[in-house]
Amino acid sequence: MRCVMAARAIKRLSLPLNTGKREILQRVAADYAAEKQHWLEVFQADIALLAAPEKVRDQARKDQHESLLPSTVWAMALKDAAETMDRYWSALFVDVRRLIARNTHLSDEQKRYAYTILTEYRALAALFADEDVSDKVLSEAQRHQARYDLKRIITRKQGALPRGKLARSFALDKCSYGIALVNGKQVLWLSKALCGQKLWIPLKGFTELSRPSRRLDKDGLRRRAMPNVRVVLIDNHLALHYTAQVKRPEPTTGEILAVDFGYSEVLVDNQGRHDGEGFGERMSAATDLRDDKGRKRGKFRALAEKYQAQGKRTKARRIRRYNLGHKKQRAQRERQQQTIAHQINTALHEVTQNTDVLVSENLSAAFRYGAGKRWNRRLSAWVRGVLQERTAFKALAGCSGHQQVNPAYTSQTCPRCGFVHAHNRHRDRFQCSHCGFAAHADRVAATNLLARVDDHEITLYTPYQRVKAILEERFHRRQESEGPALTRGPSGPLAAGLEIPHEQAQAA
Repeated sequence: MRCVMAARAIKRLSLPLNTGKREILQRVAADYAAEKQHWLEVFQADIALLAAPEKVRDQARKDQHESLLPSTVWAMALKDAAETMDRYWSALFVDVRRLIARNTHLSDEQKRYAYTILTEYRALAALFADEDVSDKVLSEAQRHQARYDLKRIITRKQGALPRGKLARSFALDKCSYGIALVNGKQVLWLSKALCGQKLWIPLKGFTELSRPSRRLDKDGLRRRAMPNVRVVLIDNHLALHYTAQVKRPEPTTGEILAVDFGYSEVLVDNQGRHDGEGFGERMSAATDLRDDKGRKRGKFRALAEKYQAQGKRTKARRIRRYNLGHKKQRAQRERQQQTIAHQINTALHEVTQNTDVLVSENLSAAFRYGAGKRWNRRLSAWVRGVLQERTAFKALAGCSGHQQVNPAYTSQTCPRCGFVHAHNRHRDRFQCSHCGFAAHADRVAATNLLARVDDHEITLYTPYQRVKAILEERFHRRQESEGPALTRGPSGPLAAGLEIPHEQAQAA
């Protein structure tokens, strides 16, 4: 079987740190955070510098930039700050482009002109400086209107700029660290220029960090190079984060599979397979336990404040120490998150095997629930971020392409007749109010997600109001062409194999 290479993020933990090493690493992390904050302010003051951060670095070296960190490390802080600002603007531009597309005051040429400004940091800097950005098609008045609307939208959506709030990590290049083998164990060493002394930190496990570089040695063999790493401080441990190349088999089936994420189970695919059953019960138990613990901690916190106000400082101190600590709470939360992540990984691993393209819903949109407080708390704890991130990674690791589609009304639309209504779905049961088609609601949603892969009208960013209007228009147009009687019969491959008996659907 032929294999291909894929990038994978790897995390390595160290053995427990003593007090001296932990204090040294905390000092380095604080200096790195201050250095990163300095460069964040530099890039925020002049957006045009983000177009070429390496020139900013070279100029700072010529000017002999003063820092508590070695030149290689403050250069990593500069790069980190530039990447942070780039991610900030890239995420902001997603919302800005969507609002520009909905703007009815701008013509198509003016929208294209606005999109062009968003692709270049120098043009964006000229926009905020009220300078004109040339264009061969638009007149000066049209460009002025487009720039005014674009600047107004960015200002409204911008919010707070990134800041270095936490000092718990720092990035290193190959000149500032190394890996040595001592008594059969891997040991991380940090340079004397960084820590004031050469620091040796034993690591758990054994993993090769070096990777083949582009340069060849004198014998014509490819050299091994150490990657850039990030050191993260976690309580009394150190975590080493880096990217490595891993081999994965290449599938040959060409299968396209669509999955719908749920709460009672992790996912259901368009073929009717359920993976990760019991997911909702585990999530509900975890959120209810956290809620119960939070209520009890609130009572202890009020009692400690009461004793403190009465002058009983010893009792208040004991309560804060023995009843309001965060160590057990953090460990319990981490165990719950690891259990949930394991179930998600297992379910996604099953569906990504021998699948070329995995189709899923876009989970970035906020969820709104009309249930009571208890269910809202459970559903708000639904790990959408974990599902989104692990789906992309598992699709890559399992040799699958990943495509996200618009999920609006997929669980309320009948795959047979196209009728869309909220009454079509009741929990896990789907029954069309128009033609009587009945099936599992999550499988219906996955089937509709698969159908939207080639849908040119309903794109990933189509507003849900527009999606419903398109679906209703298609339903009425189909009724006019085929007649009401025909819409109640079987209708093509989408609904094939999905229907279950009416009695079974009612009992679901």
